[in-house]
Amino acid sequence: MRDDLQFSTDNLCECIFIELLSDSTLIGCVYKPPDIDVNSFTADFDNMLSLITHRKQKCYIAGDFNIDLLKFERHTSTSNFVNCIFSHSFFSVINRPTRITSNTATLIDNIFTNVINTHAIKPSILYCDISDHLPIFVQVTQLISSKPRKYVYRREHNEQNKTKFILSLQATEWDVDVNTGNVDDLYTVFITKFTTCYENSFPLKKVNTSRNGLPRKPWLTTGLAKSCRKKRKAI
Repeated sequence: MRDDLQFSTDNLCECIFIELLSDSTLIGCVYKPPDIDVNSFTADFDNMLSLITHRKQKCYIAGDFNIDLLKFERHTSTSNFVNCIFSHSFFSVINRPTRITSNTATLIDNIFTNVINTHAIKPSILYCDISDHLPIFVQVTQLISSKPRKYVYRREHNEQNKTKFILSLQATEWDVDVNTGNVDDLYTVFITKFTTCYENSFPLKKVNTSRNGLPRKPWLTTGLAKSCRKKRKAI
């Protein structure tokens, strides 16, 4: 949830934004009541688009804007709104009426995006009588990165570390007077010294759990695996 993307003027409209963790794409939904002044809405909307543009994030903003884009050529406020959209490299994907009555046909619902690759965007209007507004949606062909790399922490129990551990134990002072203090205190002293030797000899190391860099066959060395990945990328 992106709570920072809100209109600065209260009661001007309703909006909500989320950010996809897979590729940081922003998806927003906006509703402007029909009685709200278009110029006031445009001014606040311009500030929001400036923030999104500054962060260079891909974005889709859908909603009921109650601004008829079909009359932008003859209505100054609507023209200013369209110019605001274009100035931030956004464009509308819906270009046909979304509210149709017996006397009127208006384009007041839309989806705005700054994703320029039009071949990857397929907008649609669903003709049904769910409400007096026709539902709109957009299909996006977009590569989404795979699951983020996962790391685990492991200790290497090789011969070199084992030798280091033994030498560390031998160099540690273990003599204690069992007649002083209680057994809990004595055990705490012992386990603290032992743990220190162990952690210094077998330190935790961050290991990538991805299998891409690991040989899959006994004869497939790490170098060959890297060469295979490089060849796949070049094809």
